[in-house]
Amino acid sequence: MAPDGFSLTGPRLERWGLALAIGAFAFVLSCSKVYDYDFWWHLATGEWILQQGRIPLTDPFGFATFGASWVPHSWAAEVGLALLHRVGGVEAVILSKAALVAGGFALAHLAATRRGVSPYLAASALLVAAAVARFQFRERPQVVMFLLAPLFFFELMELRGRWRPFLVLVPAMLLWVNTHGSFLVAPVFAACLLGERLACFAAARLRGRTGRALPDRGASLAHWTQAVRGQAPRPDGPQIGRPASRHNPASGAAGIRLAAALLGALLLCTLASPFGLELPRRILGDFGAYAVSRTFTIEEHLPLAFGQYPLFWALMAATLASFGLAIRRLRLFHLGSFAATSALALSSVRFVALAALIHGCILMLNLQPSLERLVPARLARARLALLPLLALGGILAFRDAFAAGREARFGLGVNERRFPVAAVGFLREQGFEGNLFNSWELGGYALWQLPKSRPVIDGRCLEAQLSLYPQLLQLDGAGLGQYLEEHRVQGALLSRSDRHFAELFAASPRFMRAFFDDQAVVYLRRGAGGKLPAARFIRPESYDFSYLAPLAKGEHAAEVEAELRSSVEQSPRSFTPRFLLAFFLEVQGREEALEHYQAAAELNPAFGYTHYALGMRAGGLALSLGRWEQAERFLREGLRHAEKSPSVEAMLATALAQQRKYPEAEALFARALDRVPEDAAALVNLGFLYVDTGRPAQAVPLFTRARALAPADPNALYGLALSLQESGRKAEAEPRWKEFLADFPQSPWAQRARERLGQ
Repeated sequence: MAPDGFSLTGPRLERWGLALAIGAFAFVLSCSKVYDYDFWWHLATGEWILQQGRIPLTDPFGFATFGASWVPHSWAAEVGLALLHRVGGVEAVILSKAALVAGGFALAHLAATRRGVSPYLAASALLVAAAVARFQFRERPQVVMFLLAPLFFFELMELRGRWRPFLVLVPAMLLWVNTHGSFLVAPVFAACLLGERLACFAAARLRGRTGRALPDRGASLAHWTQAVRGQAPRPDGPQIGRPASRHNPASGAAGIRLAAALLGALLLCTLASPFGLELPRRILGDFGAYAVSRTFTIEEHLPLAFGQYPLFWALMAATLASFGLAIRRLRLFHLGSFAATSALALSSVRFVALAALIHGCILMLNLQPSLERLVPARLARARLALLPLLALGGILAFRDAFAAGREARFGLGVNERRFPVAAVGFLREQGFEGNLFNSWELGGYALWQLPKSRPVIDGRCLEAQLSLYPQLLQLDGAGLGQYLEEHRVQGALLSRSDRHFAELFAASPRFMRAFFDDQAVVYLRRGAGGKLPAARFIRPESYDFSYLAPLAKGEHAAEVEAELRSSVEQSPRSFTPRFLLAFFLEVQGREEALEHYQAAAELNPAFGYTHYALGMRAGGLALSLGRWEQAERFLREGLRHAEKSPSVEAMLATALAQQRKYPEAEALFARALDRVPEDAAALVNLGFLYVDTGRPAQAVPLFTRARALAPADPNALYGLALSLQESGRKAEAEPRWKEFLADFPQSPWAQRARERLGQ
């Protein structure tokens, strides 16, 4: 205890209160709607096991890989997911996942503070770790590592008693082995502990001190060295990693034997699954061979790039630096655990979350001794200031986790924008059965939602599927057609980003496009869809919609419009059909287009403004129709999302000027012209603003520049004549009015020009 009664370890209320707080924080961060594609095939696997009463050893789902070898190493977790889903649906799964993650972080906090770490230091480190690991708080078997990894780390850090490690860790290991492949981290931790004890024992033998009793478990290198030299350990504060109130009989050579026995027991546990030796062999092969990334570009399977996940890099650097501060009490167990988890994170992004949690634990353990020496008694109340800082950090982490544009959405249920909900619903309405060709990421959802279908690939990353997919990519139209005939494929469910297969199906005479929305396109074998009309003209596979422009003025315009309106009726909650119809009508010059642009913007604003420049397109149409307020709304939304261009700023300024919001309009015009000084339209509109606000002399040079840049623009010539006349330069204005009437006699401004000339 520090002077004046300031205890860095804090009373029990602080320990438990902050542990509950960090657990609650992790719980809230975990409460996101389902957005992970793999969740569905995990759920389907668990349900299959419950229904069949056995664990599949071959693929029971895919039509192309049916019967291929499969090692579902997360079978126990998948059964748990299925049971939870039976009881309470997706909401029960999300809440259980959040509780598991929260329990892991609360356990890490309690275990650290029990070993002498300040509750505030532990909470700060774990808050950062949770913010880093947030992207892996998904409804997948991997969440078990957030509970089991800190349990193994702290239990192995100091083995207590002869039987406690076996009674606690062996059952936990048996559970871990059958739930997720990250279980190999546990033997790594045990090997780090054994290596630490063997190194210190070897050091003692080299100094000829083999007869001297070795320090007990949890001692730092400095204490081992002092014991080897025959010195008493220096009393430099509470020893992190060893509660003073308990005596551990497993010390010295006995401790080495205990660590070795426990490592052996954990290694034996890796064989305690329905797959025996095949399981650790597959997991080790997956860790080293990057089997998935050779076929798919999936971020979480790729090596961690420098600068990617910057907060993790900062945490890793801080943890590495903390070993320098703890050099006198450095533990090889901590150093080995740090090195192992760092290597895993650098080799694959999917281990970043696990490494962040372990790094946070090591960081707090390394910093605690320095904190005890540096914090003086007069700062006893400093811990009170940490509470608002921790709260602020939690709020910022929450905002970042659920920021606009992120895949995660706070709440319960399913993030339907991530999955082909409407497309699969359409297939269900058609009573679809049989073999289904699909994009890789959509297979798991189809597997769960269409139990009478057999997808070609579903995200399980079977070796057979990973070998099949590159072969399919090499097929041309004829080759794919033959493949589909051989396997009697009845339909296709393709992501709109899956251009390769979508174009092949669009050109296939055997299949017709039957449905599309924002997420997917559905093709059905001709004749299999009853009286469903085949779409002949629209091409939703492509994000390029310019092909509709010539169609809107061609001989088939009525048929194209009918297809577009039918698509809107089929998928009324999707942005894409509505936007395509609006663009088609805009090309035809019909005011109805603006209504559909408005409906599209309400359905998916981020998608529309980011990918389709909806602000500029709809805003420009509203300006041409004289709907200034509506144009302002479109253009402001465009600027708020991604359309931060001078053209959009100039158009918004025009809409504001028409509503007599002159100061803001003038500022926007000036900013747009600073970035693009040769924008003739912006020069003309700013010139008219100057005329309307009684500054015609300032408008003259703007119209003169616009006239030089766009000699065919009637507005530039009209504005030049008007500004010259309004500023009292009538002799110069007269020839400009005559020039305007000669060049643009049919202009709607011609009558006003004659009146001005008459004046």
